[in-house]
Amino acid sequence: MTSVPALICGITSFHRAIMASAGNRLLLNLWNSLQIETRTTITLLIGGLDLMSIADSHQPIIDAIASGESETAARVARLHQDIFETAEAELTL
Repeated sequence: MTSVPALICGITSFHRAIMASAGNRLLLNLWNSLQIETRTTITLLIGGLDLMSIADSHQPIIDAIASGESETAARVARLHQDIFETAEAELTL
């Protein structure tokens, strides 16, 4: 079983690599300023999340990036982000 700190490190490293691969320093700096480690920790503390399903939700993004389909990658990335925005909104209700 992976520790929570190791999981957070892996998650943020994965997302940082995607941001860095865009080759846009401003985008990467903005992303770094969002303190994703903190947001990821909060997300992991939300009860009832299926972490395996969340991990699997990255595959369409990876596939789209690998195939060079930038519009598809952007669309599926937004759908992926919606999962967490919905979870955070429910947490604040």
